[in-house]
Amino acid sequence: MSTLPAVAAAALIGFVGNELVARYRIRVGRKIGSAALVADGLHARTDGFTSLAVLLGVAGVAVGWNWADPVVGLLITVAILAVLRQAAREIYWRLMDAVDPSLVDQAGRCCAARLACWTSVRSGSAGSAIGCGPNAR
Repeated sequence: MSTLPAVAAAALIGFVGNELVARYRIRVGRKIGSAALVADGLHARTDGFTSLAVLLGVAGVAVGWNWADPVVGLLITVAILAVLRQAAREIYWRLMDAVDPSLVDQAGRCCAARLACWTSVRSGSAGSAIGCGPNAR
């Protein structure tokens, strides 16, 4: 019981620090089109939520709920699996050459306004660059 305040403080500092790092990495990763950096940001966010869950576990143990620690451990496992699923989905679609549909629509409208012979746009991504080409009538 004497170490609970130190663990609680470390958990709170860990949550705040990881969340700040996560927001930065996710923002920059999306800006430069880096799925790996976004995934790393999601990982940092998971670490932050893990720290927050540890804080909840400490609070539970402090009030005498000995079952709080293992329940928090299970919740942490579920959170990690959820973030893993989201990160894997983003990386999979990047590997499959996916492009944001709103960008394709915007490119199509731009091309159609300039060249009446274009009916649609096909697209693909290569790293952080997106290439488009016409589908002629």
